[in-house]
Amino acid sequence: MTMMTYWFRQILFITLTAFAFGKPFGIQSGQGILSSGIEEDGGSSFAGSMLYNAEHHVVFLTGSTYGSFWSLQDGARETAKSNCFVSILKLPEEGTQHNVTWLYADRLGTATEVDESCSSMVNIDSRKLYIGGSSEEGGLLSSLRHKGTKRATQYGVLLDLDVHLTSPSTPLLGGRLFHSTSVQSIRSVVAAPDGETIFVASEDSDVSVQNPSFPSTNGNLIKKKKYGSTSKDTFLRVSKLQRKPNVTVPSLNFTETFEPHLWTKEIEAAEVRVAGLELLSSGSLVLVGSILGENEEFAPSDMVGIKNDWDGFITQFDGTKGGILASYRIDASLGKDDIINGICRQKGQDKIFYVVGRTKGLADVDPVASSQSAFLARILIIEGDGITLDWTTQINTKQGGQNVGLRCAVTDDGRQVYVGGRTIDGAVIDHPSIVGPSHGGDDIWLGQIDTDSQNWNWLKQMGTSADEDLSDLQVDKYNNVLVFGDTSGNFQRHNKRSEKTDVFVMSLTRNGESINDQPSPVEEVLISNPPVTSPDYSTTSPTTS
Repeated sequence: MTMMTYWFRQILFITLTAFAFGKPFGIQSGQGILSSGIEEDGGSSFAGSMLYNAEHHVVFLTGSTYGSFWSLQDGARETAKSNCFVSILKLPEEGTQHNVTWLYADRLGTATEVDESCSSMVNIDSRKLYIGGSSEEGGLLSSLRHKGTKRATQYGVLLDLDVHLTSPSTPLLGGRLFHSTSVQSIRSVVAAPDGETIFVASEDSDVSVQNPSFPSTNGNLIKKKKYGSTSKDTFLRVSKLQRKPNVTVPSLNFTETFEPHLWTKEIEAAEVRVAGLELLSSGSLVLVGSILGENEEFAPSDMVGIKNDWDGFITQFDGTKGGILASYRIDASLGKDDIINGICRQKGQDKIFYVVGRTKGLADVDPVASSQSAFLARILIIEGDGITLDWTTQINTKQGGQNVGLRCAVTDDGRQVYVGGRTIDGAVIDHPSIVGPSHGGDDIWLGQIDTDSQNWNWLKQMGTSADEDLSDLQVDKYNNVLVFGDTSGNFQRHNKRSEKTDVFVMSLTRNGESINDQPSPVEEVLISNPPVTSPDYSTTSPTTS
């Protein structure tokens, strides 16, 4: 097959797929923005956070990169240090032949000097982005460190960017530097609709030694080197900030755009992991995550004995003063880990929440069938009555494999919940629709569950012989699910360098159809019955079109 024939077939395939389904689509980073647009990016990129905007039908993406794919500078190369990236992706409308389009992409950082990473963000009315992450001394916002304060090993950073969708750009105005302890890393950011009040949840430590491997939210180290970690002996910090009025930005520098903390709440334990933060219409906050060790005020345990395992927590804070209103601890069995990795809810719903994670003892599980299972739980938060567990369900694997639940997203009508996670080292989800064996490595899986019957409408497992991971899920205005993650394989295109990692964005329809269901000549992947192959095409390089 000639190269021209090959690309013609790929373009035809993408167009026909978009026309037939309106969606789904799939796209993978990795080919740089060099003038040829063909050269393979030599640096890895890792997915952080994704936000969907229904008015403009776009997604905002952020994460960490060592590569040149996201750079707007012609001739940019990969770096030895991690930078943040930010991007805007225009999605195809249903019933059209339009493809996904990069509206904007840029690499934010100091290139080769220090490590910087972005992991969470909030979008204000399509006009502002607040992005949380971490940075070493000498990073983008190090000039905002207050005079007389000591330098730290790792700062928390909150970036303040303007967004212009008509002529896409995201100029960085400044933000705030968090430097009260040796190591700080912002994990979750939420804001009031007007963008004036902001809450951040971070993992902090007075220990000045960083862990060079990025700890995943399930408490275990994953097989990637991704900057942005906190050390052990962490404590949790939740802070409320106010954006400064009438901010003016110096032409050659950044400015501090957020007032000092209005309040800060610290939670101490042996270790703490933040999984998500939600701001309710009442002004209160719901924080979820996992805790190792005791903290009676924060998440009291019903178990008697020495606590040396991880428990999930759901805690409601007073947004005005930072006091704890209610707390619930998922603590199924002494000595068995119950980890919360994500939280979701129906738009506008302040009482019903869903949390997703992994467990070794939350429900009745055959210990031979699964040593670690993903779970989804429905949580009720009633003002004055506290927090209660409504129901739980588990997603198990075959033959003792391990499985982690990572993210969830609720349809606009609240009738279905999309749930996603990762199987580990070739494990296969135990469901009649999924066939095996896996081709190896870690795979991602997606499912849709009915919230009334608690029955799965569909489940799919997707992956290559390399590793895939899932970082975020969003529901679009058609109630399709959008998936953001990273891959070391040929998941949505040919990855010519197996030692590096790309990010991908893909969608599945309400019925579970994906672009991976279509035949293509790359690599067979495990999905559902019958086995299918992943598509082979390269993304359009990001531009400022």
